[in-house]
Amino acid sequence: MIIRSEQLAKKISHEQPFLLDVRDEPASAEELGYLDNVHHIPLSDLASRWLELEHEREREGVVICRSGKQAAFFLKHQGFKRIFVLSGGCSLGENRRGQK
Repeated sequence: MIIRSEQLAKKISHEQPFLLDVRDEPASAEELGYLDNVHHIPLSDLASRWLELEHEREREGVVICRSGKQAAFFLKHQGFKRIFVLSGGCSLGENRRGQK
């Protein structure tokens, strides 16, 4: 399921989903704005490191990547309940700036 940054901003303030950045290089603070506790596991490592996220399995999750569909499919196959893919992959900072 695709989610836009505006929708994610609302979801974060109410539901606290876990965030997973699967890009090779993690997002900068400017891209993600104020967001803390973003898990960074490159897509190429996800198959060997997904157990690092097992404690998040029952929570909603949002994959951050230019094309996170592959990671979302993998996580769903591992039993994660609701995984979203952030449309556009990043740049949350502009939508959340000043809304700490």
